[in-house]
Amino acid sequence: MRFIVLLMVFIGLAGTSGARCRAKDPVYTNPALLAQLRQKTASQPFSKGVYWEVRKNGKTSWIIGTIHLDDVRVRKVPRFFKTKIRKARVVQVELTPQMASSLKRDRRKNAKKMLRTRGTPFATYFTKQEWSRIAKIAKKKGINQILLHNLTPAAVSGLLDKPLCAYKRKNFLDLNIMRSAIKARVPLQGLDDLQFIRKLKSVRHNDKYYVAKTKLALRDWKNGPSHMEGIVQMYRHGEALMVQEYSLAASRALTQDKAPLRAARRSYDVIIAKRNKIWLPKVVKQLKIGNAVVAVGALHLGGKKGLLYALQRKGFTLKRLDL
Repeated sequence: MRFIVLLMVFIGLAGTSGARCRAKDPVYTNPALLAQLRQKTASQPFSKGVYWEVRKNGKTSWIIGTIHLDDVRVRKVPRFFKTKIRKARVVQVELTPQMASSLKRDRRKNAKKMLRTRGTPFATYFTKQEWSRIAKIAKKKGINQILLHNLTPAAVSGLLDKPLCAYKRKNFLDLNIMRSAIKARVPLQGLDDLQFIRKLKSVRHNDKYYVAKTKLALRDWKNGPSHMEGIVQMYRHGEALMVQEYSLAASRALTQDKAPLRAARRSYDVIIAKRNKIWLPKVVKQLKIGNAVVAVGALHLGGKKGLLYALQRKGFTLKRLDL
């Protein structure tokens, strides 16, 4: 019972801290890397742009690609979209506040699933120095030693997914878009299928995968602010499609273990492509009526598996907006 109480505290605290990651831009100051990333994405449809106007049969709507980081440069709703949201018939988002609350209740209800009850203790896969660094990071995120030793490998590796400076708070673009809609009394519609999200969150890999993922993140931890700065700059330049290739390139530079790299590719197909297929009918329905604003993660927009290409194939005309 003691561990469950500690775990509930962890669930409540995760994601409460955050500040701008202050570091040198590693992408646009590196011509060779920038050229490499652009080459990998250049052949993809809609490889550039996060703001879009969508038309069909005289009906107009708008799409905004968002970024899930608490950084003052990317968390404000552009003035153009604030106006469109106030006058919109409906605003579509990935998860409405009610849907997010439902998932949060699920996490609390199933808190035991985040505890390791069998198998080799996860700490034994690491050197004392590595585990000590993990413990220091966990402590900064509100996790004490007792709880850390009893978390599942998935929960431990998740602690290192982002540096403290990039941890989500209650002030990033998606939430600010929803706040604007609620203030204007514009209906919000969630695009995600909660059953699919619950199933997605229940997927577990073997220990080898989480060890590789955690050691990789641990090696890259000192470069975390720089990595996040690169992502912010790609988003600000409207080149969000490069983010995945950038993350993979950074991982390849740190490890020869292909397990986390293969898993990252598979994760893209699940987290991005499959969700796009789930969202598409709902998006199309509202765009046909018109005067809708669609706000989803920028990585969902570009590429052959992106929403924009799917909409183009359904006869919609898309115009990139440079705001």
